[in-house]
Amino acid sequence: LYILDAFASWCGPCTEVSKEPLKSGEYTPIKVKFDSNGESGFIEKSVNIRRNTSRMIDTVQIKANIKTNK
Repeated sequence: LYILDAFASWCGPCTEVSKEPLKSGEYTPIKVKFDSNGESGFIEKSVNIRRNTSRMIDTVQIKANIKTNK
């Protein structure tokens, strides 16, 4: 069984992943909340995913171009 944990240092508690163990071949969504207030232009953030079956940490990049109304 696989157990996942997702975390990001830039947003505090902004990730949400099921705490239910996964069987091989099963999938689960990982939700990430991003507040774009005060942000503009191109941003790049990363979310780290840790699993109990490996010491390695996978990283997912989130990229966005935030346009503001003037």
